[in-house]
Amino acid sequence: MNWLNVSWNQITHFESIVLRYSPGELDKILTSMPLLEELKMVCGMLLFPMSDHSATNEAISLPHLRSLHVSGCGEALDQILNPLHTPSLKHLALEITDRLSIHGTLSPDLVVSAFLILHFRSTFTLGSLSIDGLPVQGIVEILVFVPNITRLFVRSLGVTELFPTYLTLNRDTIRRPFYHEWDTLSSFFLVPNLRDFVMEDTYPFTDSATLASSAGALLKMVKSRLNPQGDSEGRLESVSVVAFLEIGLSDSSTSAFCALTEFGEGQGVKINVDVKRKGGALHDLMSLRSAN
Repeated sequence: MNWLNVSWNQITHFESIVLRYSPGELDKILTSMPLLEELKMVCGMLLFPMSDHSATNEAISLPHLRSLHVSGCGEALDQILNPLHTPSLKHLALEITDRLSIHGTLSPDLVVSAFLILHFRSTFTLGSLSIDGLPVQGIVEILVFVPNITRLFVRSLGVTELFPTYLTLNRDTIRRPFYHEWDTLSSFFLVPNLRDFVMEDTYPFTDSATLASSAGALLKMVKSRLNPQGDSEGRLESVSVVAFLEIGLSDSSTSAFCALTEFGEGQGVKINVDVKRKGGALHDLMSLRSAN
């Protein structure tokens, strides 16, 4: 870093695309930018060999940081997030690049625990959150701790089938504003102030019954968020969904989403549904838009 003729202490926006840092190098770079407002880090592998990492016990304070985007494997995200102190953070984007199968070979524990350390150390109040590549259970565990977000983007395997149920508000929940039991989906009351929601599924639908069930769950979720009760709740304004069909599934199955967009038109909710064919080249089969 010494050979760069840069006023590091004046930098407010920093983007790094580095496959690997040497031990202690990342700490030095970040601590030299106390005025940082936006940070984006893309890592192709571990930042440094785990056996060589003698991490400092001191937090790296970035008091002005409002936007943080981190992309890499779970271990790299853990190394980046663990030492940070970001009390002003408003937007967080996590992109996990580990290969994930529908059987869930990626454990969400490492990324979730790294987020929790960052959250409890910084006590920030997020306004928007983007999570790409984390299993649905891990996404939900993080959402428990960010009840004030108004914008949410998620991309994951099977998210269209599983996630809307977790986002369906149940105002009879005992421990408001949020409470969860993995075996009692109806007890969820997550992110009640959500206004804009984007969901992309990376696993294709293979049967029309599952697709219809997912469309119905989405509709139920939207309905649960149209009549806010009190200042802690917000009215859902927009929903965007990207879904894929397997080669053998009939194009007519996409009609299951029509009721969702028609409902949006009547309720003043902007709803976009894009359905694509997966297998070889992607082909757009249907693009539904509510008229709002």
